[in-house]
Amino acid sequence: MGSTLGYWKEFLTEINKVLQHDGYEIYPAEKISNRDIYSWKLYQLENEIFIPFSQRNKKAIKQKQIVFKIKRETRNQIYQIFERYDYEDGKISETGWQYYVLVSEEVLQDIKRFYTPKCFNKENQYVETNVLKNFILSTSPYCVIDAIEFFDKYCNSDFTIEINAIFNLNDISLKLNNGKVESIVDSHLTKSSLASIGEAGLKELLQEANGYYEKGNLKIAVEKLWDAFERLKTYYAPTLDKKKSVGRIIDDMSGNKEPFIKMFDKEFQELTAIGNNFRIRHHGTTRVDIEDGRHYDYFYKRCLSLITTAIRYLDNGGVL
Repeated sequence: MGSTLGYWKEFLTEINKVLQHDGYEIYPAEKISNRDIYSWKLYQLENEIFIPFSQRNKKAIKQKQIVFKIKRETRNQIYQIFERYDYEDGKISETGWQYYVLVSEEVLQDIKRFYTPKCFNKENQYVETNVLKNFILSTSPYCVIDAIEFFDKYCNSDFTIEINAIFNLNDISLKLNNGKVESIVDSHLTKSSLASIGEAGLKELLQEANGYYEKGNLKIAVEKLWDAFERLKTYYAPTLDKKKSVGRIIDDMSGNKEPFIKMFDKEFQELTAIGNNFRIRHHGTTRVDIEDGRHYDYFYKRCLSLITTAIRYLDNGGVL
């Protein structure tokens, strides 16, 4: 299994090294007929440093913006997947000597770069462990997600499919997507939805907003998202002016049904008012300061909900 996995990943890595000089990279965006379909995304330098789930969401977990549990039975199912995908990964020492390390061992080493892996023992004490099984069965649920993300680095797309099947089977609102586990509530900004956007500027702003949100920088994430919202309004420009462009988007979203037209028109107006009245995109003295991070989170999710719904109705052919 190890030799099969190695070649295509190395080939993809080398291609991305070339593309990254121009600010892009290739990644598996979706699957068709059980085969990976690759797409492009903007490359950012911070992508080189992978931050696991519990660390990149540390603030949100502490403020209880992210809360979930993983039952013992589910943890067993996850570890069984780990066992099936565990293999000896070939390494070369500094002296040129070839040796092999189990992926499960490498995952623990990856985790140790960020924190000491711990689990509850029989006396209910939270103690250090070097056994991946004990870690999965008896550690924090957020740390279990760390292990999933690190394990995914060594596996093919089938691993992703099996992990997501476990999430679905156990009603856990999470999804493993492109090496990162994300909340389904917050993950509507998928590559399949972005693929429908024919305007590069809008797509780039949404990707930036998503990136800042994942890193916990809610202030900049909301600012970028409102920039995207304003750009969305002009999606059909210059053929249509801003007001008529919004009108076309609303008509398409509502199916020309009056109750939905009123609802979406009201939401566009209210989000515009939020952007104008609060210190999001403009920083005049009359703007309302946002001091509570949970308010930023609310603004982000509300605006994202409208945008991700709207882009499903956009007509690529309407953009030059």
